[in-house]
Amino acid sequence: MTSTILTTRAQIIDKLGQFDWYVALSRGGLPVAGFLSYITGIKQIDTLNIWSYEDKSQGEIHFIDKDFGHIQAMRVLIIDDLVDSGKTLLEAKSHLESFGPSKIETFVMIKKTCTTVEPTFYLEEAEPDKWINFIWDDKSKNLLDLVIPQADDRN
Repeated sequence: MTSTILTTRAQIIDKLGQFDWYVALSRGGLPVAGFLSYITGIKQIDTLNIWSYEDKSQGEIHFIDKDFGHIQAMRVLIIDDLVDSGKTLLEAKSHLESFGPSKIETFVMIKKTCTTVEPTFYLEEAEPDKWINFIWDDKSKNLLDLVIPQADDRN
């Protein structure tokens, strides 16, 4: 399977707006799924809590199992912030396939060039050794400052 790079808002709405359910991979896929939901109008969002990174090193894949029976016969888009080795994306897809959706495709913002698992859709590529810092990953910034004015700014 080859990946499709999406380069315009119209492409994103056209390609990613054709699904019944979004499944965000927690945690990196959560803000991405929320954003995509607003621009595509898809309101059915679920989460799969799955992880393999501790700090900056990848380890075993862990996830919290739950019932996804509601995705049976549905078109599902798995959403994450990036794909590196592809292990997490592959495990998530395999897990969700057991619930019988009619279609499962994947979207990531960043596709590392070293991945062995091609996402269906992505926004850009990055070299394997580049560490990606998304705004929601940056512990030096207080995200609340972006949405809640400081007390001095309320006058």
